Amino acid sequence: MKVTNNERFVFGILEIAMVVRDTLEYFVPTRDPNGYDVKKYNARKEIIKLMTSEKSPFVNFCKQNGLGNVKDPKTGKEVPARGQRLLNIVNDFSNLVYGDDPRFVRIVDGKITIDSSYFVPVLENVIGLRETLNDVIAVIIKNVKVQAPAEIDPTFEDLITTEQRYARAIELRINAMQLNTTFLRFNNAVKKYIQTLRSSTSIDPLSDPNFKPTDDPEVAFDNNEMGRLFGFMNFLINHSKETDDEFKNAAERMRTMSKGFAGQPKITNLESFMSEFAGIFIPIIKETGAKLQPLFSDSFNSIRAYEQELRAKNGQPAPEAGQVAAAPVSETDKVAAALSSPSETNVADEVKKEDSTKADK
Repeated sequence: MKVTNNERFVFGILEIAMVVRDTLEYFVPTRDPNGYDVKKYNARKEIIKLMTSEKSPFVNFCKQNGLGNVKDPKTGKEVPARGQRLLNIVNDFSNLVYGDDPRFVRIVDGKITIDSSYFVPVLENVIGLRETLNDVIAVIIKNVKVQAPAEIDPTFEDLITTEQRYARAIELRINAMQLNTTFLRFNNAVKKYIQTLRSSTSIDPLSDPNFKPTDDPEVAFDNNEMGRLFGFMNFLINHSKETDDEFKNAAERMRTMSKGFAGQPKITNLESFMSEFAGIFIPIIKETGAKLQPLFSDSFNSIRAYEQELRAKNGQPAPEAGQVAAAPVSETDKVAAALSSPSETNVADEVKKEDSTKADK
């Protein structure tokens, strides 16, 4: 693929978006007995660091949109400028997952550990940041195509649209898996609360018209988490630029099935329902991941070759090993496989626990 400076600029922002996307790997239990790949984590950390450095395309875009604070014309208060807001959002995400003292992912004794209490806030960060970066890329490409259409190769545009479709499918699958897990936790919390009331009062909560499960803090927390996850799902589907029938039908199916969590209709086979619900986007992940791999490899290699040519023209030495970021998704097929497995053993185990406690209700 012939590379232009504008494509190189966009690719620098895309690399950040891809690291944000691949963070979702840590939501899925790894089947590797050695745990998550520490080298891959450190590579993603280095990519974020390089692609948010002073002279990176992303920081240049932020500068173009204003850094520091500006006065809000409505309130008169000092607020971050548009570019500063975007930079802050990326830095907050980086600190949460890939910083010097991250809260979500940590390396302890040479192994990666995940704090699952951060699943919902990290997912919110991933979805919001991804859509923001998608919009940034769309604005840049639109402006370039108006001023210099030949600067954007159709193959490069195909890479962008394919990657975004792949990312949205993964995000919706992870969101479905989190809804499953949170619903099970919510149900168990309700049962626990009912049992507590039965043992401490003479009234059966289920026959009390004033009984509100959300009076219990644990139930209320899980109920709130469910509400947030429904919000993420709706935001992502509404904000999605996917127009093909396959994706739109999958999104509509997800919306329709999600009503089952509210009893519309009542779920009769929980394990079957959850397996189907979490698997809605598996075909799209597999299909789009397979298409993405060669597109990304071609662009990555072409852009790196272009950068070496620029260095040679400017009389600069080629970067040494370790100075050039590794491809963020050199193993797209493996990432797709990890996120498109229909086996939800952790959910199935929880469903069995759920079934075993039904008699106690």
